[in-house]
Amino acid sequence: MRVQSSIRVSKRYGEYRLIAKRGFNTLVFTAYTVVMALQQRACERRVYRLATLLTGSHRAGGRVLLRVLQAQPRLVDLDDAHMDRLTVLSARELAGARFEGSKNVNQYVAAVAGLTSQQREAWTFCRLYGLNAREAAKAMDCSWKAVQSHLTSAEHALAGLLGDEDRSQCEAVVLAESVQTDVPEVVIHRARVTRLAKKASKSILIIAAIGVLTLIFIWCRRIWSP
Repeated sequence: MRVQSSIRVSKRYGEYRLIAKRGFNTLVFTAYTVVMALQQRACERRVYRLATLLTGSHRAGGRVLLRVLQAQPRLVDLDDAHMDRLTVLSARELAGARFEGSKNVNQYVAAVAGLTSQQREAWTFCRLYGLNAREAAKAMDCSWKAVQSHLTSAEHALAGLLGDEDRSQCEAVVLAESVQTDVPEVVIHRARVTRLAKKASKSILIIAAIGVLTLIFIWCRRIWSP
């Protein structure tokens, strides 16, 4: 009897241990999924804010984010330099977009809008993001000397339009407005729909390929069978 009871206890202990292990693995997987989703959302917010700064348009910023997500759906797999570079290249394709700032910063927004695209990129990375010339060069896909040249030209242009005091205030105002910018839900929804459509198309292609191979196998088997 004692042997049987000890066997039962050991079996129950093993069952409880298995349940606890499964629960722990589920908890870890859930936590990992939540963390990755939050990191993905943070990366999407970074791309959108940078795109809005470079294009000056919230609508264009959303289009840039969608293009970036089409090229790289998992932004968490990219470092900041590659993410910024992909954003810059996508924003350059939308040249000519006009800046859309709030009414109380029109003079600053207008001054930034008057810069060329590369001047705006150098000014954004070096003055708003606090990057050095070499770090900004990786994102802009150019040499660090070119970044310094574009930055100097941008500061001279802003100083001529705003003056030295307003130029420094321009950085604070534009940065504050950028920090308050968040990705619209419409853009997030479109990105999710696009991602799901890609997954569905891949699944359909895989199923179709399996079906074709199955038909070929059946056809060959009928021909070769005696």
